[in-house]
Amino acid sequence: MIFKHFREKSERERVYLLGEMKFALRTKDLNKFFSTCVAALRQRVLWVDFPRWNFERERHYHEYLEIVIGLLQLEEYELISEEKSGEGRVDIILLPKKDSRVEHANIFELKFTEHQVKIRQMIAQALAQVSNRDYMRRIAEHGHVKEVIIAGVVGTDRRSLHFASMTKANGN
Repeated sequence: MIFKHFREKSERERVYLLGEMKFALRTKDLNKFFSTCVAALRQRVLWVDFPRWNFERERHYHEYLEIVIGLLQLEEYELISEEKSGEGRVDIILLPKKDSRVEHANIFELKFTEHQVKIRQMIAQALAQVSNRDYMRRIAEHGHVKEVIIAGVVGTDRRSLHFASMTKANGN
């Protein structure tokens, strides 16, 4: 099996954690979403077991977030990953489906650093990349999306995620 999840927790705890993350995304609470992801990662509640698992690469955090988002079974969102948008490939977009009541999309641009002192710089770089490469173009064509929450997310070698976010009206 490529990944193992929920190793040491009871069914009740697993359902609770997934519910917390799902609610956080729906209510635009990225602080709660990422802090719960990190807690699950550190406690090995949502543990991903890749061959030669190595947290020293951005793609492992990217794959971890994709798996977590997949486990949430977000019926109201379409998960878009590494798709061409604007002048590059956006890491993760959570795009609300037309028939959902959710009116906000999320863009997660991921970076990695081994140096704690570079975390803020890397977050700023990730946020700037979304604007500089026009990643919001993929969302602009969807009139049902009212706003976009952009998060610059930085993983570190200490199994943690740091982020900053900003909200923009769709079309701006």
